[in-house]
Amino acid sequence: ATGERGGETGWFVVGDNGLFLDVASALAPSPLTASLTGRKVRGLDVTGAGDGEALWFSSDDGAFVRRGSSLTTLAISSGKVEAAVGIDAHRALLFGGGTTWEADIDTGGLRRVGVGLSAVHGFDHDVDGTVYVATDAGLLVRTPSGDLSVRTFAAPGAPARSVSAVSVGLDGLAAVVGTDVVVVSAAGSLVVGTASTGAKLAFDANGDLWVAAEGKVSRLAAGKPVSFERDVKPFMTQRCQSCHASGAAGAPIRAFDTYETSKAAAGEIVKRLRADARPVMPPPSMGKLTPADYRVVVRWALTGTPL
Repeated sequence: ATGERGGETGWFVVGDNGLFLDVASALAPSPLTASLTGRKVRGLDVTGAGDGEALWFSSDDGAFVRRGSSLTTLAISSGKVEAAVGIDAHRALLFGGGTTWEADIDTGGLRRVGVGLSAVHGFDHDVDGTVYVATDAGLLVRTPSGDLSVRTFAAPGAPARSVSAVSVGLDGLAAVVGTDVVVVSAAGSLVVGTASTGAKLAFDANGDLWVAAEGKVSRLAAGKPVSFERDVKPFMTQRCQSCHASGAAGAPIRAFDTYETSKAAAGEIVKRLRADARPVMPPPSMGKLTPADYRVVVRWALTGTPL
């Protein structure tokens, strides 16, 4: 396999034999394999969901994106695209020849946004839309507003340390910096172990950090358990009960500050928060929430709604 990425419709794997999709815990050939004929694909990314889902492919001949039934080719001056990292269903960062480009498939626009990052080794997305890219020149960070910065993991004036892998969890991110595995959170940075060249990182739904290298998988750090009483109830009380406790603004009276009510509605709560169902909750009049605001609720639902 030359690349893999999880999307709303499943897990995609691309390799020399085409594109495969996880179906019932087994890899099955994707009908999109025909789109890859004759192309040397280096990797892929998935953004969006449903009709807005986009598959971004990087190849030796440029990048291309499959959205719906359309296939759009994106070319950069260096020809080869090392990585195509989706920003949303319309835009992506393209890396090639030491230059970073931002492409917009709706307008056909292509603009240079950075240089000097050298090789790209991996990337990941945060739920708030932030993109992290592991490069030889450090960790590239693109915020939802479009600001770009590079975290060097080095002392001021010292050369940047190479970042060979990155994974984003619900409480922070982890990166392989040189041979160190570094966890970065609101509390700061912490080296939790070491990893060899080519290692892969991943957080599971419990927040545990795993590393895969040299045919072995091991857990490097345990995540902090989420509970309703400590983590979710304060969110529900602040964001939901101001209307649902009294029926204000036409809201049905429901006690979302109780475990039983929130547990029964956990799946629907996540859909409403993510705007995957209507009406969106909380309503826009109460202030727009970002994915970072409600990530603890999503994690609680994913880990079995613990009390």
